[in-house]
Amino acid sequence: MKNPALLALPLLALALSSCGTMGDAWDSVFGSGDGAAAASGPASTSGCPQVAVVRDLSIYQNPPAADEKTLVINARMGNVRGGCMATPSSVSVESMIDVVALRGMRSASTRASLPFFVSVLNAKDNVIDKKVYEIPVDFENGAYQVRLSSPIRAQYDLKPGEDGSAYRVLIGFHLNSRQVNANAKFFASMPGAAAPAAQ
Repeated sequence: MKNPALLALPLLALALSSCGTMGDAWDSVFGSGDGAAAASGPASTSGCPQVAVVRDLSIYQNPPAADEKTLVINARMGNVRGGCMATPSSVSVESMIDVVALRGMRSASTRASLPFFVSVLNAKDNVIDKKVYEIPVDFENGAYQVRLSSPIRAQYDLKPGEDGSAYRVLIGFHLNSRQVNANAKFFASMPGAAAPAAQ
């Protein structure tokens, strides 16, 4: 049996569009795009899962649907990259994700914590594991924008003969119902918006 090799993950691109200063800041890191939802399906790299950011959970805003006067913090995640270690009995994913956080122009807050989750879905799209983490954000020296990278790790066992590439690893901000609804309305209002993928 061959030794497990570190394989490149089949990464799904996430592209969002927005307006004003916020959009410029995001585009400088993630590029501009059409807000397409993360796709589903088997991975192309043998033994490795798809790894994707869930579109409707890719934006964190406090408070939801805030304007320039009320915004405390807004953040976006994307640029997943990394690899996986695949064996006949288990798969281990180690990757990184970029986060850009923007502080409201009238906000006095200099520190925040961004909750996010990492879920593993099997071939039937059942969630077999979900963990919630937090990314600390510190706007030092009066900064209004911070770019961070956070490690993403996931591990799951395989049954005999099971293909690890049939699994998916989904990432997103851990949001409350108001934040989810605000994001859904935002993406639905975009030209040519498509229905979000199953989560």
